[in-house]
Amino acid sequence: MKIRATLAAFALAAAGLMVTAAPAQAVEDAGTFSGTETFTDCDGDYVVTSKFSGAFVIQDADPSTDGQFFPFSQLLRFTDTITNPETGEYITVNGTLFFREVQPHYLG
Repeated sequence: MKIRATLAAFALAAAGLMVTAAPAQAVEDAGTFSGTETFTDCDGDYVVTSKFSGAFVIQDADPSTDGQFFPFSQLLRFTDTITNPETGEYITVNGTLFFREVQPHYLG
């Protein structure tokens, strides 16, 4: 229970950072998303049901990158249930991910 409360506090803090941080560039696009999907894994031995939701912000390109880089942030929450259809046994995995791309690096 303590881990769940800690994860919830972290997710809330990350969401607050997305809202309160002043972006250097104008916002190009922002929104929320949610969905579910079901698929098989390990050659059909397990059925995975995934529920997810989140938010994203894409900022306008910085002139110093010649319009080639759009910084973005994403907050994602998910719950995956992995079931063995032969036995009915399952495991549930909950997670929160905060991703923020801050600077491009030229690889060429």
